[in-house]
Amino acid sequence: MWKKIFLLMSLLIYCQAGFASPLENFSPGHAALDVNWKPDAFRGGQNKWDFSGTVGLNGRWAINYRQFDFSPNFKGNQLETSNKEVNLLYKINPNIQLYAGYSIAKGHEMFSGRRLPQQNMAQGGIIAMKSLGHSTTLYTILGRGDNSANVEFGVSYLIRKNLELNVTYRHLEFKKLGPEKLEEDFRGFGIGFTYKY
Repeated sequence: MWKKIFLLMSLLIYCQAGFASPLENFSPGHAALDVNWKPDAFRGGQNKWDFSGTVGLNGRWAINYRQFDFSPNFKGNQLETSNKEVNLLYKINPNIQLYAGYSIAKGHEMFSGRRLPQQNMAQGGIIAMKSLGHSTTLYTILGRGDNSANVEFGVSYLIRKNLELNVTYRHLEFKKLGPEKLEEDFRGFGIGFTYKY
């Protein structure tokens, strides 16, 4: 446990500041659009997509919307889950951002079609980035909410002006959903693009 905490703290201290590839400039008129494909996963299904958009409000604040659909398995039942979230981001310094927001997870059983209880959750976390050279950035996103957790690591590479290629790992989980106390999670790698303007 202490080794994991030390590793996590080392990454946060080493890292610099969003989502998919984080938006660094929060000035009005600046934005980032992200598309990330999860071709396969240790848990949570295949061929899943993660979409997000971040818009700068002023030099310190930005707003983010994100949607991710995945297919967890719980006690032998195949589920289809959609998670949508809205977050307010605050830039502490060029290296660190904090976020707080609201997340909605809902879905259904794939075979029976039975709807799963919708879970509304407050959440918050930290975003850190570190430039590894002229075109490469390492970033991490660590979040926690009411019965939810999100851990992400990624590397972005600037392939042309305003366009970045991303390679990511994400672990997203929800616990104690509804009266059945469902547990849903996704763990897998992804590849995608971020367009910043």
